[in-house]
Amino acid sequence: MSDGARPPLMSISAIVDLLTAGIDRLVPQLLPGGKRHGKEWVEASTKRGGLGDGLSVCMIGGKAGVWSHFGAAKGGDLLDLIAYLETGGDKTKAILWAKDWLGIGTGTAGQASGPAPAVLERARKAREKREQQEANESKRRSAYAQAMWLRAPQVGPDDAVGRYLAGRGIGLLHLGRRPGCLRAGQSIRHESGGDWPAMLAAMIGPDGAHVATHRTYLTADGRKAPVSPVKSILGSYAGAHIPLWKGRTAATLRELPADTVVYISEGIEDGLSVARHLPWARVIAAASLGNMATVWLPPQVREVVLVGQHDPEFKADGKPHPAPIAFRAAVQAHADAGRRVRVTRPPAEFKDFNEWVQAVDLQKQETVGVA
Repeated sequence: MSDGARPPLMSISAIVDLLTAGIDRLVPQLLPGGKRHGKEWVEASTKRGGLGDGLSVCMIGGKAGVWSHFGAAKGGDLLDLIAYLETGGDKTKAILWAKDWLGIGTGTAGQASGPAPAVLERARKAREKREQQEANESKRRSAYAQAMWLRAPQVGPDDAVGRYLAGRGIGLLHLGRRPGCLRAGQSIRHESGGDWPAMLAAMIGPDGAHVATHRTYLTADGRKAPVSPVKSILGSYAGAHIPLWKGRTAATLRELPADTVVYISEGIEDGLSVARHLPWARVIAAASLGNMATVWLPPQVREVVLVGQHDPEFKADGKPHPAPIAFRAAVQAHADAGRRVRVTRPPAEFKDFNEWVQAVDLQKQETVGVA
């Protein structure tokens, strides 16, 4: 500028918008060993010298640029990805790297010497369009997921779901009543093709709405179906939960009494295994370890018990196993939210509570160990 004035500051969001506009060039440069799979760019496996296929970046839609590395419990936007891969986690250096890549100068972090306002406006409008498209698609998926669940009958002892639960030691006779969140899908399409019976579980969002449906594909005689993945979720479920067991109160999660302790499991089977032994407890399932950290709870819930498993700390190749990392992140997240956090695990010889349920008669046990 001829008058010596400083160039206008550029917001972080504007930089992210510009990076997202160039996502098709940026992500392959950052992760050259990866490949495009559907909507995502998936990093090369560790066996091929990559960071592991648990690292993926969404390339299109309202979540374009959103990434996660399950094995390291990391994630964020494209600027976070640059910091993660290029600048040792230093966000200020990542901003400078991004500005160099965008060709908009190397001035003070957050300060722009380019691009024209019209370029920024196009990037902003493109972001808003992506977000609207994603919102519309999310509503469509949620509506379809709810309709799928509503069409299915309640679980009976002689259908595929009833047989499956009974075989896992958590059938209707074991529990004493039917979990209202579960339905028995008769013929549910799998992404690989073909229709299977499926255990359908309603996932409830913070506003109390049915936002997603968890599916466990089964055979008619109650075994897991020979498909991959055997479990999947239809709909956006971040922060949502499966209301497995109400315990001593019929109140919804939002209306729980202030002294209620909430047990949170990752999966349905572990959660129902706890409910079998603690029928008075409020038990919800997060459906994934990542969601266990972000599942929404009302402010009056001040204590949670996280249902853990005995996962190995390291994989066969010596790399850290992602499950313990994600579980510890969940413990920390709830502690940071101001809740008292306890952890319960089965005896060391069992991987999880459901394995324990299947091996011993829990009804003869007085307590589930909580540490």
